[in-house]
Amino acid sequence: MGGGLRDFAEKEPGAVVGGNRRFVRRSAASKKLSCQAGTREREYLRTSEVKEMIRAAKKVGRHGIRDGGIILLMFRHGLRTAELVALRWTQIDLAGGYIEVHRVKHGRDSIHLLRSPELRALRQIQRDYADTSNAELYYCACSIRLK
Repeated sequence: MGGGLRDFAEKEPGAVVGGNRRFVRRSAASKKLSCQAGTREREYLRTSEVKEMIRAAKKVGRHGIRDGGIILLMFRHGLRTAELVALRWTQIDLAGGYIEVHRVKHGRDSIHLLRSPELRALRQIQRDYADTSNAELYYCACSIRLK
């Protein structure tokens, strides 16, 4: 029962022993497996971390309210970037408190309820960017649609 690096190198195909380290050449399939096996502690953000991101986004740049709203909507509704930039004001009912989400990647379109922080953020965005009442919800400063 040796268990040393030399024994490992003999048993493991593609292993190279050098100094105090061991290097294993892995195929793309085994790399994918190691990622799926849970090498990371977690694959999501906690609510406190998202709140901190929103707070930081509001402090930086001239579109802080908009950026905070983007983070909030993406987190609460699981929006992809393509779904977010495709949002139009006609898909949002602020009085009824819901949003129509058109999913990409063969997802099912759905209607999501909006909570009060999201409603407040969207109303503030609508006030600040009044010239976009019938256009895309989020646009960049140079009037080019975000994609």
